[in-house]
Amino acid sequence: KILETICVKFPGDMEAKLLLALANMGDSRYGAEVVLREVQAKQPNHPGVHHYRIHNWNYHEPEQALKSARRYGEIAPNIGHALHMPGHIYATVGMWNEAAIAMDAATRTEVRHMHSRQVYPFNYWNWGHNRAYLSYIQEELGLPELAIAGAKDLINAPQDPQANDKSSYSPHSQGIRAMARVLVKYERWKDLLDTRTVPWRDIKEDKLLKAYTEARAHFGLNDLDAAEKAMAELDKQKAEKSLERTYKIMAVELKARLALAKGETLLGLGLMTEAADK
Repeated sequence: KILETICVKFPGDMEAKLLLALANMGDSRYGAEVVLREVQAKQPNHPGVHHYRIHNWNYHEPEQALKSARRYGEIAPNIGHALHMPGHIYATVGMWNEAAIAMDAATRTEVRHMHSRQVYPFNYWNWGHNRAYLSYIQEELGLPELAIAGAKDLINAPQDPQANDKSSYSPHSQGIRAMARVLVKYERWKDLLDTRTVPWRDIKEDKLLKAYTEARAHFGLNDLDAAEKAMAELDKQKAEKSLERTYKIMAVELKARLALAKGETLLGLGLMTEAADK
C-alpha cells in the first residue's frame, strides 16, 4: 500500500514502480507485468525490468519473459545472477542449448568473483546453484559425462568446517543430488552401487535418497531381493516430517516398479499413476 501511494503521488519515480512490481511479483503476475511495461517504455535497458519479468513468469507462462531473458545478460554481463536467470526461462521452455550457454556463463562469472573476493564456494551460494543447474541441463542435452563432471566439482569443493556442509543448499549437498540424478537418469546402476561414487552422509536426506537410488539400481539389475531390502530401508526414513512428501512419492513409485517386475502389470501401472499424481 505504501508503494502504491508513492507511485500515485510521484508517477515519474521509476524505482518506486519497480519496487511495486517486485512486491507483486508472482502473486499478481499480470499486474506486475503492466507496471514493468510502463517502466520499460521510459527506460528500456533498466536491468530491474528484465530481472523482475524473468522471476515473475518463471513458472507460469515463461514465454512472456523470453525477450527479457535475451536482454538481461547483455545489460549486466558481469553479474552472475543476470546470466543465470535467463537459463531458468530457457530450461523451462525446453531451449536447452540456450540454457546451457546461460548457466555456463553464469558459472564462469561466479568462479571469477569467488577468486577476486577470496571467498569459498560454501560462502557463495550462487556458484553451487549454477553448477548444479548446468549439470541438469547437460543431462537433458544427452551429455552425461559433463553432468557427472559437474557433480564431482560440487562434491569436491571445499566444505564449511563449521557446518560440515549438511545444509541442503551447500555445494556438497547439491553435488550429491546431481550425481544421484544423472546416474539414475542414465541407468548407471553399477556406478550407483559402488560405494566410492556418491559420498553419502549420515543424515536423513541422504539416507532417503540413497535407499531410493539403490532400489532403482537393483531393479535395473533385476535383483528383486536387494531392491526390496532397499525399499525397507526407505521405509525407515518416513518419520522425518520435512521429507514426508518426497518419501511418499518414492515409496509408491518403488511399489509400482516391484509390481511390474513381478508381472502384476495393472497394479504396477495404477501405482505408477498414483506416484505421478503425487
